[in-house]
Amino acid sequence: MINISDNDYRWRRVEEYLISQGYVLKNPNRDHYVWMDCVSNGRDISYHRSTGPDDMFSSEPEGVFSILSSPSLGREVWIRVATITHAVIRSRDNPRW
Repeated sequence: MINISDNDYRWRRVEEYLISQGYVLKNPNRDHYVWMDCVSNGRDISYHRSTGPDDMFSSEPEGVFSILSSPSLGREVWIRVATITHAVIRSRDNPRW
């Protein structure tokens, strides 16, 4: 499954897909990524990459793409999905503006 892989090539493909859909990397942290929709005012998408055995206490599960709530509600998770394609669809399903 692509979203639970430590393979950098596969993660690069996820990033290339997000860029092609109009998302920009907002948080360049190595193990937790937040992408902002710059095309249709959709919600931000975040995901977590496990960096090793010490990372098992992260607040966001590995291999899940989270759609974040609007900024007025804080950075809470609105919904979690299993694939990046579904994350893009759900991110734009109910725009925050």
